[in-house]
Amino acid sequence: MDEKLVILRDDFGRVSQVIANGSNLAVPAAEPFSLELLNRQGAAALLRGGDFRYDAARERYLGHPRFPGLEVRLNFRAKGGEVVFRPEVLGVPREWVVEWVDAPQIHISLELRFFMPWHEGVVIDDVRRRPIDYHPLRFAKRGEFYGYLFPVRCQMQMMAVFDDDGEGFLLHARDRAGAPKAMEYEWDGNSIRLSMQTFTGADFGQDYLSPFEYAVVPLKGGWRGACKIYRDWLDEARPWHPQRFPAWLEESPVVAIYPVRGHGKDTGEMAENCYYPYQNFLPYAEKYNSVLNCPVLALLMHWEGTAPWAPPYVWPPYGGEAALAALRDGLHAQGNRL
Repeated sequence: MDEKLVILRDDFGRVSQVIANGSNLAVPAAEPFSLELLNRQGAAALLRGGDFRYDAARERYLGHPRFPGLEVRLNFRAKGGEVVFRPEVLGVPREWVVEWVDAPQIHISLELRFFMPWHEGVVIDDVRRRPIDYHPLRFAKRGEFYGYLFPVRCQMQMMAVFDDDGEGFLLHARDRAGAPKAMEYEWDGNSIRLSMQTFTGADFGQDYLSPFEYAVVPLKGGWRGACKIYRDWLDEARPWHPQRFPAWLEESPVVAIYPVRGHGKDTGEMAENCYYPYQNFLPYAEKYNSVLNCPVLALLMHWEGTAPWAPPYVWPPYGGEAALAALRDGLHAQGNRL
């Protein structure tokens, strides 16, 4: 049986089934979409699809009580065994901007496993183990989790759902430009909603049509199959050009981060430590060369939380440029970098 995918929607346009390779992996969604408008004073208006009237004949959402001129379309389309969509928002008031769109809303059962592109990637098999509640990503607030944003904490703009046999579907933003997206999920105790909250970059009073397609693609091979699909797309969409990088980077050096002043929680007196004079680091570099069998890239700075990352003594170099040059020359003689 050829791999193919079908999405069924109810009479309000909400996703009710995602049938991949003959099996349904979705449960009926509560909403077709959500989006947020922002005015010039920074006040936000969160709009949900259920607040609109649905014109099924033309597949559009109209008649929001607060923004009656607003029109939303999801623009679903079957395409070669997959389903693609391009959210669109029309009739945006002059004093408002479409800040983000989260569509379509796909819900899955609690029994399924799913892959999220957090950091290097994580497979989630029990949503109850996550202690942090979902919230749409906005300006950071003290005490509020700042979420998983592509291309910062997330390296891929996709997520995948699969059963114990590794069969399922991939939700993938085919965005060559890489617009910011919050890659999240929401759990209400009964189902899991996949969320790809996309920031539009639109201007005030400007209508929005997604400049790229989102695709729901049939999947085999679990998270490995999902990553291969994404990698194949990425290689074609944004070809890799290793000649743009210096040759030494191909040697994959290990980065050794250390300061030459301070002894830990460096918020008080910044006394010289064991790595000063600068050449004191050379024996450590030589040791790591031997243990790790690779070059070392010395990065003189503090680490997050201990002090400013690049405190004032970093440049001009503490002790003078000649002292730092001696470290540079010694590291280069070892085959290392600074």
